Amino acid sequence: MMGHDRERQRLDSLVGQLREGRLSDAEAAELRHLLQLRPESRRRFAEHMFLAATLKLDCEERSHEQPHAPWGARLRERRGGWAWFAAGVALAATILLPMLLLWPRRPPLAMEGVGRFVDQGVAVLAEAIDSQWAETGLRARIGASLPQGRLKLEKGWAKIDFYSGASVVLQGGADLELVSPMESILHGGAIRAHVPAHAQGFVVRSGKLKLVDLGTSFGMRVDAEQGTEVHVFEGKVQLHDPVLGGPTATGRELTSGAGVRIARDGSSAALKADANEFAGWRDLQRRSDAGLQQRLQSWQAASAVVARDLRLIAYYPFNRDPSHPGRLANGSVKQDEAIAGSIVGCSWSQGRWPGKDALEFKRPGDRVRIRLPGEYESLTLMAWVRPDSVDNGFASLLVSDGWRRRGATHWQLMGSRQLSLSVWDRDGVNPDVRSRPMLDPYDLGRWMHLAAVYDGPKRLVTLYRNGQPIGARTLPRAVPLCIGAAEIGNWSTLDFPDQAPIRNFNGRIDELAVFSAALEAAEIQEIYETGAP
Repeated sequence: MMGHDRERQRLDSLVGQLREGRLSDAEAAELRHLLQLRPESRRRFAEHMFLAATLKLDCEERSHEQPHAPWGARLRERRGGWAWFAAGVALAATILLPMLLLWPRRPPLAMEGVGRFVDQGVAVLAEAIDSQWAETGLRARIGASLPQGRLKLEKGWAKIDFYSGASVVLQGGADLELVSPMESILHGGAIRAHVPAHAQGFVVRSGKLKLVDLGTSFGMRVDAEQGTEVHVFEGKVQLHDPVLGGPTATGRELTSGAGVRIARDGSSAALKADANEFAGWRDLQRRSDAGLQQRLQSWQAASAVVARDLRLIAYYPFNRDPSHPGRLANGSVKQDEAIAGSIVGCSWSQGRWPGKDALEFKRPGDRVRIRLPGEYESLTLMAWVRPDSVDNGFASLLVSDGWRRRGATHWQLMGSRQLSLSVWDRDGVNPDVRSRPMLDPYDLGRWMHLAAVYDGPKRLVTLYRNGQPIGARTLPRAVPLCIGAAEIGNWSTLDFPDQAPIRNFNGRIDELAVFSAALEAAEIQEIYETGAP
């Protein structure tokens, strides 16, 4: 008789086989027997099926199938699609339905990664150059939505794009509170705003005034001692009392070329608008271009050092060779021709910086074929990736061909927003290690560094994102890892040619390394910081 832990592991393995359409008659009988043994097994089975069905529904709603394609063709295209679910329902009907009335009621299953995200943002952090932010509870990530709250930029520059279409450039020292897509409050420091016609009425407040924009470009500076300055570069603005909403002491609109300083005592003095005192988008762009080139050069120097690391099995810096555009060169000291990749379907694109190459994976057939020989006690896998979506239950990063062979290694992103590393064991025990949910919609289209460390002597697997651990698990036992014939960005099932689920990665990859050792956390952090765009 199996122990409870072993029984649960076997149940999970059989359910996985069922979901992928690979359950044999003997395994179906075994699954039926396990479900009859214990109420806990039946509950676990039902939770598996409910979670999988919900994920499938979510994927179906986002699919782009041809509406008039024959049902049989669509079913084949989905590689089984709902077939596994129908089989699960049939199995459940024979075992579970008679017990439902007697089944104790329990709270609804809380499912991480399933459900609808709600966008509470009012703006987007479009750019940040050499930025350092004070802690305000508002997380500043380039490309991410920003909800209501306060941003304090201690140093550097940043650009905020409001949902209304207005944009604001912040200089170091700016303290800006986001109120709505049409309103903000400048508590201190300097900003420069551009407000297109469709965002007319955009408001910036300070302690001394309420500025209503009428389709302009203007600058504002707030200083605790000097008061508030407004400089109008184009168009015009209206100034109002910040409390009553009536005209301020200036009693007028400001037009292009004009400015005003409102002192702490409420008095005002006219100024000539000076655009040179306020950083604009073009200034940010120049600084950004210079910074990106410096980052690229720093990475190139670090990449040359990494390539000489004797622990490397394979190193793909993703540098396009114009004379061999269909070949992904291996930059490690191990110059085995089989390690070099054959590019299938993918197209070359821009990587983390201008001048840096990447491969773009979009279609179900896109992949890079490689072969990594040898057995390894420990491995470290790492890559720079830019996911554009996770369309299927799995998005392959580096995956061994097939599955049912000891040491086969599958490193993937999952539809449940997790990073996963799975290694096949001789008894079919699948020590699948998953991170906590680590992707949200705002991560799509953004570069991130992912790593997985398999430490055989410690029986420990640790998963990382951007240099920080996001999941770990101690395994019941370690097995030698054997990647062998494999793919980057896809999976060739081979063992199941008639039931091949689509697992292509959707996005870009521009660096990937495989080490024959378990790298320390400090090493992974250093590699991330060196390569961060």
